[in-house]
Amino acid sequence: MRVATIHPGAEGYLILFTWVFAEQIGFPFPAAPALVAAGALAAGGNLNVHLLIAVALAASVLADYLWYRAGFFRSGAIGRFLRRHPDAVLQKAERLVARYGSCSLVFAKFVPGLSLAAPPLNGMSGTSVARFLLFDVLGSLIWTGGFIGIGCFFGSTIDSGSLSVPPRFCIWLGVALAIGFAGIWSARRLWRSASRLRSASSTP
Repeated sequence: MRVATIHPGAEGYLILFTWVFAEQIGFPFPAAPALVAAGALAAGGNLNVHLLIAVALAASVLADYLWYRAGFFRSGAIGRFLRRHPDAVLQKAERLVARYGSCSLVFAKFVPGLSLAAPPLNGMSGTSVARFLLFDVLGSLIWTGGFIGIGCFFGSTIDSGSLSVPPRFCIWLGVALAIGFAGIWSARRLWRSASRLRSASSTP
């Protein structure tokens, strides 16, 4: 029996833009599952894959640019913010940006902690707008295109195989995975904070 398809229309693009922007601006909403789900919908003919990549790319670059400008004009405030969170992830991000400079933006999306820290650190280091946008667009394109491509591949495989999976299932699966990742991320941060408090209370 053929499963009836749905047509998310403009809402699908808006949801993807909001989701990607929210993650890149700092909210614990992993966008990778949403990108994969969007790619699966595109494979089923419900969304345009080129428009999906353009929307996700715009959301990612916009959020990164806002962080870059914050680091460029408010380097003191951003520096105090980063020093207030002296965990190993941020220290690693600072070392990578110091070593690779603006080239770190190409792979920043795939390194935990570096995705959020790289744009303001590049702003603090005085990277020009043109250079920042060049490497950030390249890195964001690899990131968004890669996950959407994975969704397209698996979506087309399922569609041409013996199994028929409704696109709505892909959406809810992406939502469930994102909520799960967000819960794990929040629990990890809470555990670190509790460990710091216990360590601080045990010292004179």
